[in-house]
Amino acid sequence: MISIPYSTFADIPLPVKKSAKVLDIVSNKVIKTDIGNVKLANLQIKNDIKSELSNLLLNKEVIIWSNSDESYDRYNNLTAHVTIDNLWIQEYLIKNKLAYAMPNNIFPNIIDKLYDAETISSTQDINDIEITNDFEIIEGQIISAKLQKKYFYLNFDKDWKSDFTISIKKSDLKNFPKEYQREEFWLNKKVRVRGYLEEYYGPIIKVKYPKQIQILD
Repeated sequence: MISIPYSTFADIPLPVKKSAKVLDIVSNKVIKTDIGNVKLANLQIKNDIKSELSNLLLNKEVIIWSNSDESYDRYNNLTAHVTIDNLWIQEYLIKNKLAYAMPNNIFPNIIDKLYDAETISSTQDINDIEITNDFEIIEGQIISAKLQKKYFYLNFDKDWKSDFTISIKKSDLKNFPKEYQREEFWLNKKVRVRGYLEEYYGPIIKVKYPKQIQILD
């Protein structure tokens, strides 16, 4: 198993720390504890991992790490990170290729540590993308960027109507670093993007959070 010091969370920081006992594994991302249901934050699950979570957590005492906002989803699950005996569950699952890291707006400063735990063995060919309507990681070089009325587009080839594109809502763009909001910043940048790959005038990933895009050079 991969162990980490609790200081990992102290220097991010995640200010809310609670002890809890795991009573049940509800789903691939939700555990039932004696203080309520907890959703494992910053994970995109690849396959069924309930048995793995059971072996790691069931009937054991864990530490729940959350932010000061105590963020709950619409099902009243607390979105949090979990450790047990200095084992960071999210990092363990990612290092063992049971999950990918996925950013959100609750823990923007923790995702880089999870990216460090990833091993990206392959991504789809940017010139021959299969639209899966599922989570995908795509790598390629941006050749142009265009700010339109409602969206900011990052294009990977000349024909935006058929080639792969990243789109960012203008309302979300304000949460990106200032330089990311300039068209010229993206020219010739090689990037890795993750998210839901779908069809909209060709393959597209709609990005909401800045950390969904990693600049590779």
